[in-house]
Amino acid sequence: MVIQRRRNRNPEEEAAYHDSTYSYRVRIKRDNKVVEIPVCYKAFLSILVFILVFLAKGKVEYLQKSLKETGLAPKDKRGKHCALTNKSEQQIRRLQTENELHKRKAQTFYDRKREAKKRGKTTTDFEAIAMDFQKNEPLQWTSKKTFICQIYQPMMSITLDSCPWLEDVRIQGKLLLEKDLKFSRACEIAQNMELTQKEAKQFNPEVKTHKMMERSQTIQPGSQNTQDDGTKG
Repeated sequence: MVIQRRRNRNPEEEAAYHDSTYSYRVRIKRDNKVVEIPVCYKAFLSILVFILVFLAKGKVEYLQKSLKETGLAPKDKRGKHCALTNKSEQQIRRLQTENELHKRKAQTFYDRKREAKKRGKTTTDFEAIAMDFQKNEPLQWTSKKTFICQIYQPMMSITLDSCPWLEDVRIQGKLLLEKDLKFSRACEIAQNMELTQKEAKQFNPEVKTHKMMERSQTIQPGSQNTQDDGTKG
């Protein structure tokens, strides 16, 4: 077939000249033999589009560029890099089990949440019970200082500066008998021992009488001297 050649209508600076030629063939099976049939460029593109169901022009241009630069067709690398192929069946089963467990936990959580919402809807019965509770059993009154201490109690910590009882020899002897003792526990034991000793001194009558006797003994010598001086005068 005679092909009519036309000159390029673009200027010579912008003209795209062909620096290579390609031949296109299609392999078909005929009489139990593979035969190559030469076709034109457009027929080759239409066949690729019909078989591969995608725009084949870019693919053909990619093959032409590789043949022009290296003289070899590029290798097909599709399917070579896949993360799932490197994982074992046990890992895949474990992930599937974790996914199913997560879905069941989420379903249970949202079911409980829906039930709580249904129970939490305000009705006249619930309002009456709440009002009756507030009247018969009011909240216990607490001072502002106690309320603040209850709020910040987990944030409080005992240090050496706030626990001077650790210098007591009696308390130190008690702490030496404890195993795996931490600083917070040592401060707690020392504070309890100190408070126990103060309470014993405060509520023990023998200690009070002993102190009163000591005080009277210190006062008696002075009073005798005053009486002797008066008699002598």
